[in-house]
Amino acid sequence: PDNHVLRLCMVPNFSPNLCSHVETFQSFRSFLWHDSRRARTTAEAVDHYFLPHFRTFVRLLRRTTFSASALQAGAYSLGEMWAYFRVFSWSGTWECGKTHMAWAEEWCSDVTEDVASYLGTAVNGVGSHSDPPLLDFERPSIADLDHAMDLISHFLTPLLADMPMMPHENIIHCTHHGPQSIFGVVVKLNTGASLCIWDHGITWREQCKALMELGIESPFVRRAMLGILRLTGKIGMYMADIVCPCNRAFNCEWEERMLVSGEIEPTEKMGLLTNFQHRISPVLNGQALKGQKPDIDKPKGIVTGVMLSHVYALKDVLNAIYAAD
Repeated sequence: PDNHVLRLCMVPNFSPNLCSHVETFQSFRSFLWHDSRRARTTAEAVDHYFLPHFRTFVRLLRRTTFSASALQAGAYSLGEMWAYFRVFSWSGTWECGKTHMAWAEEWCSDVTEDVASYLGTAVNGVGSHSDPPLLDFERPSIADLDHAMDLISHFLTPLLADMPMMPHENIIHCTHHGPQSIFGVVVKLNTGASLCIWDHGITWREQCKALMELGIESPFVRRAMLGILRLTGKIGMYMADIVCPCNRAFNCEWEERMLVSGEIEPTEKMGLLTNFQHRISPVLNGQALKGQKPDIDKPKGIVTGVMLSHVYALKDVLNAIYAAD
């Protein structure tokens, strides 16, 4: 209902037609507003106020396993970067040479060359891993580094959105985990609002598959993109007060896997999982399928409809066609 909506703001991440934030959701800002922020965005300001949090975020992008403290650090870095962009210029920050240097250093310096040494940092697959090394074919060129940082900055565009005045006992509602939940995490950190994520847990599986088929991008760029999807997905699930999938049979398991996948200490993994399971509350938008079996012996009647949200092998397209026959 309209009286339950405080504000509607579209934040386009990628749009060759809508252009940047200057032409879209910040188009009402004056030239003086933008110019004053650019003027104060000096290399020293970027180095002092932005890069410590940006470096933390990039280091977490490289990881595949996360403890609760790592997820808290990731959420904190997003909150601090959002606060930074209330004062300083978005474009001026990403164009700054110090930002490019920090991005390259975090990906290319102190790289574990010996894969066996990396694997040896855990005992029997459980323990504190170092950051996974870049494989030989993943090592980036200068163009790869520049392109990957440009894509990551687009994923972080929600950090530019202004936070509306929120009444007490408010709720911030996000659709899906991942970059879509960045603004919700920031709002919760700054206002104490409850964070609700309406989520398809299976989205994580589909995002991974889509990235692996994105042959136009280099392996390094795909790894960086996978990193931000994984990190923001886990942070969103960790910070959410309630997660509301639309299906009880499949999405809940994928949401649990999204949060606790990887080699985490068994005691911490069980604590995260138990706490998270209590926060999952399905809101079904159709028939509950759990425990039901199709009656293949029943004579065929008229099929109401067959729907595939995506057309590829994981959706079992062939049987869907048979069902509609």
